[in-house]
Amino acid sequence: MSYKLTIDINLMREDTDVPSIKILKRWKSEGKIELVEAVRPRSEREASYGWPGSPVKPPAAKRVRRSPWSPQVKEKDGSVSFRSISSILYPTKDSQKLDLGEMNNVTHLMKHHERKNEFFVTQNLKDFIEGGKQDRLRSVFGIVIMTPDEVVGALTNLEGWK
Repeated sequence: MSYKLTIDINLMREDTDVPSIKILKRWKSEGKIELVEAVRPRSEREASYGWPGSPVKPPAAKRVRRSPWSPQVKEKDGSVSFRSISSILYPTKDSQKLDLGEMNNVTHLMKHHERKNEFFVTQNLKDFIEGGKQDRLRSVFGIVIMTPDEVVGALTNLEGWK
């Protein structure tokens, strides 16, 4: 069985000196796993309609917003919403007032869930793991977040790889 792992962008750099990442890259070359790099972070947003630098004509369709008090965490098609993931990662912040880095973190997890990858591999403990976030994301959405060392340990135990 080949496992699909979403790898945080910072871990895929060539200068990364993490032994467990080297093991994961070796397993990839052996065809045991597939490493999918997380979505590239956005560095800037397009200007909204009506502001300098914005598109000349208004957008074709306006999005319908769900009530902020809606208890639904998954959409009807089984996907997750930006608001539902951001409420776990950043419980004290309004999902519409996140900074660019926080928005990128939420987007990484949405794409990971959409692609149905088995593990999200990161060393970003503060945003993804600490404070029970790891357990809540697993129980609510089935998103398994682990550090590189944890993934190597888990796959070694499951498959007996060395």
